[in-house]
Amino acid sequence: MKPKLSAFNYFPFLRFSLAFIVGIILEEQFEVIGSASLFILLGISVLLVILSVLLKKSPSRDYYISIMLVLAFVGLGISYTYSYKKNQFKKDPVLKGIYAGIVQDKAPSTNNRWKYTVNLECSKTNTTFEMEKEKILLYVSDSISNTKIEPGDEIIFMAQLREISNSKNPGEFDFKKYSQRNGIRYQTYVYEPVTKTGIVQYRVKTIALNLRTKLMKLYREAGIDGDEYAVLGALTLGDTNYISNEVRNSFAASGAMHVLSVSGLHVGIIFIVLNFLFSPMNKKPALKPFKVLFLLLSLWFYAFITGLSPSVLRSASMFSFLVIGDNLNRRTNTYNTLAVSACLLLLINPLTLFNIGFQLSYLAVASIVFFQPKFSALITTKNKASKYLWDLITVSLAAQLGTTPISILYFHQFPSYFLLSNIIVVPAAAIILYLGMAFFFVSFIPGISHALAFLLKYTTYLLNHSIQFIENLPGSVIDGIYFTFITSVFLYLLIISISAFFITKKGRNLAFVLCTLVLLQAVGLIKDLESITQRRIIVYNNYSEPLVSIINGKDHYYYSPEKDLEKISQQLLETASMYYRTQKPVALENNHIVPGKKLQATISYANLKIEICQHQHIEDVKNENQSIKYDTDEQKVSTDWTKIQKSHSLYKKYIDPMTNEYDLKKYGALIINIK
Repeated sequence: MKPKLSAFNYFPFLRFSLAFIVGIILEEQFEVIGSASLFILLGISVLLVILSVLLKKSPSRDYYISIMLVLAFVGLGISYTYSYKKNQFKKDPVLKGIYAGIVQDKAPSTNNRWKYTVNLECSKTNTTFEMEKEKILLYVSDSISNTKIEPGDEIIFMAQLREISNSKNPGEFDFKKYSQRNGIRYQTYVYEPVTKTGIVQYRVKTIALNLRTKLMKLYREAGIDGDEYAVLGALTLGDTNYISNEVRNSFAASGAMHVLSVSGLHVGIIFIVLNFLFSPMNKKPALKPFKVLFLLLSLWFYAFITGLSPSVLRSASMFSFLVIGDNLNRRTNTYNTLAVSACLLLLINPLTLFNIGFQLSYLAVASIVFFQPKFSALITTKNKASKYLWDLITVSLAAQLGTTPISILYFHQFPSYFLLSNIIVVPAAAIILYLGMAFFFVSFIPGISHALAFLLKYTTYLLNHSIQFIENLPGSVIDGIYFTFITSVFLYLLIISISAFFITKKGRNLAFVLCTLVLLQAVGLIKDLESITQRRIIVYNNYSEPLVSIINGKDHYYYSPEKDLEKISQQLLETASMYYRTQKPVALENNHIVPGKKLQATISYANLKIEICQHQHIEDVKNENQSIKYDTDEQKVSTDWTKIQKSHSLYKKYIDPMTNEYDLKKYGALIINIK
């Protein structure tokens, strides 16, 4: 008698996709190629093959084969990711010269700059001419831009490329790794006008982005402007270039940020309407292929006008699989559909797995598919309005349940009124999306287009003010939450174990719940104990003013010559406080600071001196025992590292053996853990 198959076995694509994802994570995070890990994996697989051959008639043979296949997909994920990373950057570009390239994308940046993603074609120096195949970030100031640059334009500019670096301050976002995963290693700021050659390269995405720009102009020509224009463009066309920080913060604080990024919600709304409109074709089998064709064309047309962003491509791919499976009379399992669409995207770029949007999209959809029917069944009503409201609540609850652990991991906050905001924004988003699509189709008819523009403008106006009202409610955001990756994993295990217990009512699942709770509490306790006993000094990689933190247990002190700290410095301190679980940072007391003529200050703490000075006075500072010299101009730190390491933990490999200096700009913040 064969052993009973678990429910997991009914989702083969899901099972193997998860194994493939595990392989991607292992290679990206731990670089297991060339280590013993891969060989151990291969050894286990070979052993399982031998066992499956020897146990031909054994009931356990299928399990051995299944495990072998899972391990094979893990190995495939490892090797595929290694191969992708190896071939991602084949050649270093010329770092200074005249460049020609094709603009792929554009977005507003800080300090009145535009940020362009440019595919370099060639470069020229005084002596050489090189063909380039490199994608870079190009920052152009409005003050020097003498022409309007759009995606598809070929441009020529003079610049010096600089490798994208990280400040590597505690708890900060790793922009360098994020950029490399998107195929970008270098960036440059140009201070001379950029020249357009007049050549336009009409690629699919370029055409899509230019079409989106033209559709945005229709809104402007209809008299829609301000925050309504910005939100309308983001909600219907996925153009977030015009959203102010205030509007963005309002939507984030109310838990409605997802409506500003065209994704599964928007594609789902389009799909529901189209599926309803084409439903009469279900009555005639001969018309079903045409229905499939119309649905697919409509979904991908919407993806096209929204600029073919990764989130839209993910959603369009998933719904396309659903359409094909459902209308070809094949039994479609949503989990397998999700797995297939995810695998296709990961085969294009396995590093997409680490994109926040990718993770949130798939977790939200999977959570809705699993939890929403179960939540909906808790309350039954025959009233259509009540059922619609309850379905909205359950969808929001399910999506939030699936995304909360990872959202807190990345954003360190939780919107308290997410249910209230979603009851408002989901119907409003649907109405605005329908009106927007209708407006585009009738934009050439003056009377009807003006009426639709009026409705669009004031519906968006009401949406914005509703979101602002929710944001201003007391306790709208619980912020300052810092989760580790391990904490998030245990939270997901807790959600899974609780769900399994309520579905099966088995005692072993209750035991799993209790074990997960214990582990979660243990992780929190360990982190709390670490924060109580910690003693460290941080010299930040800060480009504006010198900034030093002293952390003693839960106490956090800082020094900066700038009494009125700029916003970036405040963010550095607050992020570090959250990362190390300390109290609010306060200015260092005067008895720890000794001002000097050539020194900006000498900070004394735990028998350690940090002497802060400008580059012109660096040679006047003597290196004493347990003393650190901080050159504020060059952003370098030097000392007698052999002595300092007796009582402090440092990564010696980062110390330049020729100069005995630690480069803050190159390696990021210097963190000294005091024993």
